[in-house]
Amino acid sequence: TRGLKLMRYTLYVFWAGQPIAWLVLMTIMLRISKTPSAMVLAYSLSWVLASAGAFVSWRRESRRWRADPMGPGDLSRLVRYAGPRAPAALASQLLFWTDLFVLTNYVSHSAVGVYSAALRVGQIVVLFLTSVNLMFSPFVADLHNRGETERLDRLFKTLTRWTVAATMPAFLLLVIAPSSVLRIFGGAFAGGETALLILLAGQFINILTGSSGFVLIMAGYTGWDLVVYAGALTLDLVLAFILCPRYGIEGAAVANACTFAASNLTRLFLVKRFVGIQPYDRQYGRLLGPAAVALFAMALVHQLISGGWVINLAATGLTGAIAYGLVYLAIGVTPGERSAALGIVSRIRGR
Repeated sequence: TRGLKLMRYTLYVFWAGQPIAWLVLMTIMLRISKTPSAMVLAYSLSWVLASAGAFVSWRRESRRWRADPMGPGDLSRLVRYAGPRAPAALASQLLFWTDLFVLTNYVSHSAVGVYSAALRVGQIVVLFLTSVNLMFSPFVADLHNRGETERLDRLFKTLTRWTVAATMPAFLLLVIAPSSVLRIFGGAFAGGETALLILLAGQFINILTGSSGFVLIMAGYTGWDLVVYAGALTLDLVLAFILCPRYGIEGAAVANACTFAASNLTRLFLVKRFVGIQPYDRQYGRLLGPAAVALFAMALVHQLISGGWVINLAATGLTGAIAYGLVYLAIGVTPGERSAALGIVSRIRGR
């Protein structure tokens, strides 16, 4: 349904429906059996329900369509486009786990747990990017298919800058207070702060390169996307086997960060070469002021506030978010964004 530029079903079924169903089913299963198997069953059943909801949603949108046979060459074009996607999708998931799997051979179980927690915390900064990718991909396919490269380039620049801007407060909080964030998993996990900072470096490059991977896919270059994933998995494995025996979880983090940096920079190069667009312009300079002010405010509060890590983390994050938001509204908003926002406000007042 996202291909039809309809995001409501993604919201109802994917973003909200499946997690809510998972929580409800876990609550039910806990009353029956407090075992890992019961929790896994709850997770699986939530996806069964989500799949049923997706099927109903698709049937609702497509029931009025005329059923025409496939044209000559349609099947071969479909296979050429979609064939590389299955192994690439598998590789995209493995990329988040490969260095962890290698690490299990060289460190204790507790260290593996600490690194696993650091991996999950590091992935927080890509949540907004994931949302933008889901929203952006059908527009990429549409504009590229119609040959409107200039509009696609402008949209790519705008959405990437918005992604960086929206991610910045969370990124700065993780940089300023990595140990406090890891304490959410328990006091023993605070020792993974160095690994977390290394992981954040790789994920920040992931944010800076924007939706390059989705642009490559939606423009039809799925084969190249598979090549990048295959190279990334190979690089991650090689670096992990070299670094993990000597440096432990920090070595695994370096392997992960280098892999994400190299793979995303490669995609950025391929998008520029094949599609002719790139995500950068002078407007990124507007983010430096808000980021600097938020960084200073967070560092100051983090040093001054006492009373436990929970209070410190909350105060640091809230202060930084407020400082960042105020300065961004003052100097970070571009003239085009300001005009668009004023237009929306005017329309709301008119109604």
